[in-house]
Order: sequence, then structure tokens, then C-alpha cells
Amino acid sequence: MADDFPDTVNVSEGITCTFVDTGAPGTDPLQPAHKRVLRVAQTAKFVVPPHWHARHTEYINVVEGRLKVTMDGVTTERTSSDGPAKIPPGSVHALESVQGDVCIVEEWVDPGPKEYELVFRNLFSEPKLEDHSMLTLMNIFWYSESFPGTPGHIRPLEKGLTFILGRVLAPLLGYERKYKSLKKGE
Repeated sequence: MADDFPDTVNVSEGITCTFVDTGAPGTDPLQPAHKRVLRVAQTAKFVVPPHWHARHTEYINVVEGRLKVTMDGVTTERTSSDGPAKIPPGSVHALESVQGDVCIVEEWVDPGPKEYELVFRNLFSEPKLEDHSMLTLMNIFWYSESFPGTPGHIRPLEKGLTFILGRVLAPLLGYERKYKSLKKGE
């Protein structure tokens, strides 16, 4: 873990994210070297809107409770008995915890460099996700090679929108991600 970052951050009321270095070599996609563990209280609701990733596979593993995973328009409710859900590059996906259940979810990506932690540190740097401006969110998306899943899922449009808003306008207008490195002072 980087010296200047806590292992666990509050995402919002009743939701935490813990950054875990597993000690695994990271050569097996199902044994990642780095992962995030989200804990959602019974009274909280965790929602990740539709989005997709250009170059990495995402894995979602429910440890406790239930999680609705929508992938390419198909929603399934996952539990610990299902094992990790594999979300390939380009697949539009969304997540939603089931209110009333404690939900513990592990998330990791392949390839999974430690620097991917910055995506979550930036997303969770405000008390609530909706506290970020659209331009800041798009800036975070741009640097994580992630794109919003829009109706119709027209990839060139989604990439262009993210580039214009996240790479061009956001920095020009002073809306950038908070953390650019896991090292102090960068």
C-alpha cells in the first residue's frame, strides 16, 4: 500500500472500499496481486452505472450477500456460490447491491497493475460519487480507459464524448482527478 493512502476509504454512508495487496504473483487472472473489497451495509445502496473498459477484463466476486450484475443488457443476481463474474473488455456492465442485505464484493482487473487503484481512489475521493462534476468523472474515465455505456452503445460516440469532456475540456476548465500517482507529492 502506498504510504500516504489509507487501506480503507469511506465510499459513502454505510459503504467502504479496502485496497488489498494479496501477495499473489498476479499471473493467474483468478489470483490477482491487487484487488478492492467493497463492503455495503444492510441500510446502504451501492450502484455503478453502465460503463465499459477498453483494454482489461474485470472480475466481480460476491463474498457475502447478493449483487445484481447487468452485462450487455442481461441482469443476474450473484451470490458467493457463483464464483467470480468475468466481464470482458468492451462489455457494457452495471452493478447494484440488494438493499436489506450486507454485501461484500471483491473486484479486480486483468491486466491488474497496482496503479489501477487510482481509479477507485479518485472515484471515492468525494463523500458521494454524485459530488463529482461530470467533467471530473469523465477525466477519471479517460485515464482509466473506461467509457460510459450510452443507449445504443455506440463505441465511437462514447469514446469521443469521453475524450472531449475528460481529456480536453476537464483539464482546460480545472476539473481533473485528485490523485495522479500512488506516490507522495505526485
